[in-house]
Amino acid sequence: MSRARPPAAANRQMLAGYYNGLDWGTAGDIRKFLNAPQPILAETDRMHKLVLDSRFPAWSTNTNDEKPEHPLATLIEELKRCGYDWTGKVIKAAAASARLADAKVFAQAFDSGHLG
Repeated sequence: MSRARPPAAANRQMLAGYYNGLDWGTAGDIRKFLNAPQPILAETDRMHKLVLDSRFPAWSTNTNDEKPEHPLATLIEELKRCGYDWTGKVIKAAAASARLADAKVFAQAFDSGHLG
């Protein structure tokens, strides 16, 4: 027996609850938010590359056809404006301020008190 999927409205409410629960002033919550879309970005990249490879194989000399834009190009550009890069696998801090925020999150997660 297959598991029933919740209706779209329930999904939107759950997502809205997740966003509302984040503290946008803390680096840890920002990193949680950035980690959430990584599987979607990775799958979209994979599908986009398949389309490009099928329409524009490496051996092809067809340069007349315009290559389609990445379906999430707007999101990827917005990440760049905020100091992050999409590497194809992870969202990585690119700007110094974003790298410092990520380093702070990792340092706080590594509580050395237990080493005592």
